[in-house]
Amino acid sequence: MRNIRISYLAWMVAAVLLLGSCSNPEKMKKAVDQVKVTCVPTALEAKAGTVKAKISVNFPVKFFNKKAVLELTPVLVYNGGELAAPAKLLQGEDVKDNNQVISYENGGGYEQEVEFPYSDQLRMAKLELRVKILYKGKTIPFDQPYKLADGVSALYTLATPAAAPIFYDQTYQRITPEQQSAEILFMISKAIVEKKELSKAQVKELEQYISKVKKDAVNKSFQGLAIKAYASPDGPVEFNDKLSAKRGTSTKDAVKKSFKTVKDVVSKPEVTSLGEDWDGFVALVSASNIADKELILRVVSMYSDPNVRDREIKNLSAGWPDLKKTILPALRKSNLIANVNSIGLSDDQIKAKIQNKDYSNISADQLVYGAKLSSDLSYKIAAYEGAIQLDSKNYKAINNLGAIYLMQGKVAEAAKQFEAAAAINNDAVVKNNLGAVALAQGKIAEAEKLFVQAGDAGDQVKHNLAYIAITKGQYTAAVDYLAGSNSFNQALALLLVGKTENASKVLEQVNSPKGAYLKAVIAARQGNESAVLSNLKEAVSGDASLKKLAATEFEFRAYLQNAAFQSLL
Repeated sequence: MRNIRISYLAWMVAAVLLLGSCSNPEKMKKAVDQVKVTCVPTALEAKAGTVKAKISVNFPVKFFNKKAVLELTPVLVYNGGELAAPAKLLQGEDVKDNNQVISYENGGGYEQEVEFPYSDQLRMAKLELRVKILYKGKTIPFDQPYKLADGVSALYTLATPAAAPIFYDQTYQRITPEQQSAEILFMISKAIVEKKELSKAQVKELEQYISKVKKDAVNKSFQGLAIKAYASPDGPVEFNDKLSAKRGTSTKDAVKKSFKTVKDVVSKPEVTSLGEDWDGFVALVSASNIADKELILRVVSMYSDPNVRDREIKNLSAGWPDLKKTILPALRKSNLIANVNSIGLSDDQIKAKIQNKDYSNISADQLVYGAKLSSDLSYKIAAYEGAIQLDSKNYKAINNLGAIYLMQGKVAEAAKQFEAAAAINNDAVVKNNLGAVALAQGKIAEAEKLFVQAGDAGDQVKHNLAYIAITKGQYTAAVDYLAGSNSFNQALALLLVGKTENASKVLEQVNSPKGAYLKAVIAARQGNESAVLSNLKEAVSGDASLKKLAATEFEFRAYLQNAAFQSLL
């Protein structure tokens, strides 16, 4: 009987020990330090509006209760709330469910990728893994969650929104040359200027034009009268050269006598004797209605010797009367050419008109040019509005007015102007600017499409595309777009791809509060406290809003309790 009791007691002890080793889930909780939990990265980074991490959990042998279920929940905890990722369920070998099984004898593990939407509240968040044991209808939480990662670096949000419009340039040449001409014809082999030639309408009109220029010294400047004398290519070359020179001289003398109202300004014309007018012959024959003109030109072009060519032309004129009656007589001439400089408004005059909103006696193009004579936006608006008032189809003024509105944050007004410009001239410049409006409206996909269509319209296109690339997490593309720009966004993109030294060199060219802020970030990564404080002081002095940003900047986590750091904020 006693042996039975001893055997029974032994069996009970064994049962209790067995239950304690295999069936008691509390042992899992107590052996929590044996579970290996890792997270990549350990310092979280926001990218393209999300925070991502990869969690790995490995259980040792003889850890996982065969009848238990573990619920593991990654949670991002921030000041004022928390975000939970989908829970992962793992089960022991005897659980009748469809979750991943972890062997009691061999152990095991799992990996989980988690993603959280980024907001500024998460800047000082921490990621933890909360674990619960589910066993026979009971929930047994682990005493402490596993700490996975601290803080969220969100440097990409510092990117300066581009929405950079392109202005059309308008060149303006104050002094522009202009000409008016007349023609005096001569009889064959003669150099005498006949009276009827001097009384022709075109000759009289030339004299009147020179007289008008002479009286308008403010807007016009007479540069001189040129006389170009010719002979027809149907005689000996030497004779024609001399004849051409005589015609130039006789024309000069005739003009000096005939142009009495402007005698003082035409007294010394520039005379040029050009001999045979071969080019004129080719041009007149080509433009004529002579049936065999191609044959004529082909024949005379066969000869390089001008005397032979002249002889052939004379022979051809016998067979084609039009050569003799119309073409050759028109080449026995002197051309009178009045050279004049038209003097436009000076920069000061244009500027004064824009400031006074006086749009009389000025062109729309002059107003578009004049807009760049001042950096004052109200002045520029007046210039562009005046240009549009004078020329409602001046797409340059319309576009540039829209660009000013966009710079002022008047997105709807800017869009209206760009759309009007596109209706007239929808080129790459306007496409970029419509893209800038879409970007300002948060229509990223539409903006990117327009920027791509804008191509190489200007550096602004690259800056706009780079900003979009940064917001999408495409940092390498942003670096390529911004190469050589020496801009804040270039420095930021370089830092985001790990090229800290390159970023620092670019920041040497960036003089802005955000540039100083980024220098402080780099100094914090390098453990340079004095540089952190000096750069941060410069940053918050230039832009007080950066104080709030710095106070929750994960990059400055090592300085949050620093008295000097705190005093800056």
